[in-house]
Amino acid sequence: MEYGSSFMAKTPVFNGHNYPVWLVKMKAYLKAFNLWEVVETDQQPPPLRQNPTLAKIKQHTEEVTKRYKALTCIHSAVTDEILDRIMRCETAKEAWDLLKEEFQDRIMKIVNRIRLLGDEELSDRRVVEKVLVSLPEKFEHKISSLEDSKDLSKIPLTELINSLQAVEQRKALRSQSNVEGALLATEKGKSQQKEGAKKQFFDKKWKEKKEFQRDFKGGRYKGKKESFPPCIHCKKTTHTENFCWFRPGVQCRSCKQFGHVEKVCKSKADSTAQAQIAEKLDQQEEKLFVATKVEACCAMNLSCNVWLIDSGCTHHMTPNESCFKSLDKSFTSKVRLGNGELVEVKGRGVATVDTPTSIKLIYDVLFVPEISYSLISVAQLVENKYSLHFHDKLCDVFDEFGDLLLSVKMLDKSFPIEWKETQIKACVSTVENSCVWHKRFGHSSYQSLLLMQKKSMVSGMPLVHVDEHVCKVCQLGKHSQLPFPSGQAHKASMKLQLVHTDICGPMKTVSLSGNRYFLIFIDDFSIFCWVYFLKHKSEVFDIFIKFKASVENECGLNIKTLRSDNAAEYTSHRFQQFLQHHGIHHQLTIPYTPQQNGALYGLKQAPRAWNCKIDDHLLSLGFEKSLSEATLYVKKKNGVLVIVSIYVDDLLVTGNDEAALNQFKIDMLQIFDMNDLGKMTYFLGMEIDQSSKGIFICQRNFTGEILSKFAMSNCRPVSTPSVSGVKYQAIDGSTNVDAGVYRSMIGSLLYLSATRPDIMHAVSFLSRFMHSPTEVHLKGVKRIFRYLKATAGFGVFYPRAEKIKLLGFCDGDWVGSEDDMKSTIGFCFTLGLGVISWCSQKQVALAHSTTEAEYIAAATAVDKAIWLRKLLVNVHHAQSNPTEMLCDSKAAVAIAKNPVFHGKTKHFKLKYHIVRVAENDGDIVMVHCSSEENVADIFTKGL
Repeated sequence: MEYGSSFMAKTPVFNGHNYPVWLVKMKAYLKAFNLWEVVETDQQPPPLRQNPTLAKIKQHTEEVTKRYKALTCIHSAVTDEILDRIMRCETAKEAWDLLKEEFQDRIMKIVNRIRLLGDEELSDRRVVEKVLVSLPEKFEHKISSLEDSKDLSKIPLTELINSLQAVEQRKALRSQSNVEGALLATEKGKSQQKEGAKKQFFDKKWKEKKEFQRDFKGGRYKGKKESFPPCIHCKKTTHTENFCWFRPGVQCRSCKQFGHVEKVCKSKADSTAQAQIAEKLDQQEEKLFVATKVEACCAMNLSCNVWLIDSGCTHHMTPNESCFKSLDKSFTSKVRLGNGELVEVKGRGVATVDTPTSIKLIYDVLFVPEISYSLISVAQLVENKYSLHFHDKLCDVFDEFGDLLLSVKMLDKSFPIEWKETQIKACVSTVENSCVWHKRFGHSSYQSLLLMQKKSMVSGMPLVHVDEHVCKVCQLGKHSQLPFPSGQAHKASMKLQLVHTDICGPMKTVSLSGNRYFLIFIDDFSIFCWVYFLKHKSEVFDIFIKFKASVENECGLNIKTLRSDNAAEYTSHRFQQFLQHHGIHHQLTIPYTPQQNGALYGLKQAPRAWNCKIDDHLLSLGFEKSLSEATLYVKKKNGVLVIVSIYVDDLLVTGNDEAALNQFKIDMLQIFDMNDLGKMTYFLGMEIDQSSKGIFICQRNFTGEILSKFAMSNCRPVSTPSVSGVKYQAIDGSTNVDAGVYRSMIGSLLYLSATRPDIMHAVSFLSRFMHSPTEVHLKGVKRIFRYLKATAGFGVFYPRAEKIKLLGFCDGDWVGSEDDMKSTIGFCFTLGLGVISWCSQKQVALAHSTTEAEYIAAATAVDKAIWLRKLLVNVHHAQSNPTEMLCDSKAAVAIAKNPVFHGKTKHFKLKYHIVRVAENDGDIVMVHCSSEENVADIFTKGL
């Protein structure tokens, strides 16, 4: 066989024997024709993009052809019997793995691992010795027989492997699948021993009969069992290949598949699993290690309504037949007590218990008259996704979401559930009575329910009786409610005097860390807020302990009062004991009255209230609010200019008169509690250096923090943030990486780009793959970090300038994205001699040409220019002349200036002609420049 080369080699053929030898030969054969990588990785060739080149088409065709060549090689390297097993495999890797799974069993894996031990090559004799001492006990009888018949020091490795494989496969065929059920155990008594003896006798007779039939049909009956060479299909030595159950040409009558007979069909075994369970049900028994007939187990009167939580029993069970709502007495089983005695199970059904609120149901309960107590099985609760926590003489039961259902106190070294005194949340279902149907239909009247039942208007609705119980919801719904007082409630006078807390959840969408809830603490005095994320409600107590230690250590004060609602996570015995031990007063709000916890439930309005408050005060001081920027306030009077910018509760103040600035600070301190931090040197992570030469802004400290956070502090520096000419794609054939870490890295770099325009393009481009990042994308992000390592102190410098002129640059990279063929927009603006705004983003529309891409970029930049001009008007630095917009595309400039090119631009979206409108209005003027002079070029291409 020849594949594009003059090199010739004979294909090694595998017939079912000596798989390890064929494996080595075949792997070398595939490597010789450069096909092993296809078999090993099964990597799909990436799909062709639009308008591919001839070279790419040829390369893609070769990659596809190699996959079929590899599969053809494997088909040619096996016999027809082996080919039947892999003919349904569509790829070379599937066929290779199927052969490996079938012929390289765990014995061979042990041999291969032994060969890998040490640096020196092990001989077959040494490998045989190591295999013999490392085999499990089930092969001991085979090793003994080999010692009696042969010298183990001279036995070939292949013969030893074949013998062990035959033993392993014979045991696998004879082993019977166990009946699944973590709570069930097979009965161990005299009757079982008798059944086992019978089964052994009949198995022996059946085996002898089968051997006789086989030998008789083969014409070689000799009165005893013969030994044959290992079968090429199953490796057993008890028959020839013509009588093997796994012949490739035989068809199963059960599943209609080739390769096995009906007797060893797995599909048939799966379909009869239920019948096997039913057949063995009478032989199964429940275990009960603690329940005995001794009446003095507990010094209490255990009635039908008292159940014990028991970790020793495997099933819920009760001796009281009156507890059952429905009971199936046809169900029979046995329970083994702790003293070894077996008692009969007389039935299984649904039990009822009375609680303070309603009647609850407990499903799948066994009726065992001879036990003394009703038992709740811990194992059965855990199987149904409940969880239990034993602590401080308490047993807390939680559902699968972590919500506390009930808490049981220990009494006389047991945990009795007295249903009438225990508050249960949702562990069982409520009996369907008339009250339930009344609620289901929106608290409809009983007359309406009777009418619906009489006329059969509702399918499955039982006979409804008028309930004498008065519905509280109906009563309250007809009452009017007084409004809550509008006056301000008592406010704490110091930190931690009063702390509000509440939990929210479960959320429908789980967070990336698997959290469904969040817990909030608010200090009433400072309105400072702490938020914690939880997977289960049961974590509230542990979180509160951490919160208490942290906040008290930070403030040097102790929590005096904790205010919460009546949720079980706050009212549990453990939580209450902890609060009492530390002297914390616990205030509980009135049920269903969230308005009482005003500080907590009004939190969403706090930022808006603060903004309204300071907005009113600044307007009262004579400031004008900018229409272009809602956080900018300007005041100019008699040539004195004061500018205030607000970011939440941080204020930046500047102006041309120091006395006016000092007066502004005095006016603010009279109303608000503020701190004067002096000359700005640090703001929102940015370091500001103000000098007589100008202002320099950088993020040196933040750069060091993110390098340390992502383990890049010791990386090798590079001089550029990206590799020139590299194009990233969403599907590049590499392995996916952790999306959470990738997004965190991109988010940090985007924040850093606020003072680093040199990394803007690289970060913006790589942010397009946050939904499914790969190793190639991660490598590009790490390249940016290596660049930051070399340029940690880079930033933006604003030198002093006599003239303040707004200047814009725009550029477009046509078809910058190979995934959707969309272009990239890049623009920036300078004021004086420093850049104040920059952008690099993918265009929304698909550009048909380079000219259209440049024109769309210019339109986006013009929108920004109009906003900046309005902002300069607000700070009394209006631009008297149109803003120059420099572009390196002559065609885009010509389209903006001359509408005569309508024939070439009639497909442009109307909104992009804002360039022409703005130039006619005198806001901007399009100016052509060379590519070397276009500063915006760094926002569309890599440095």
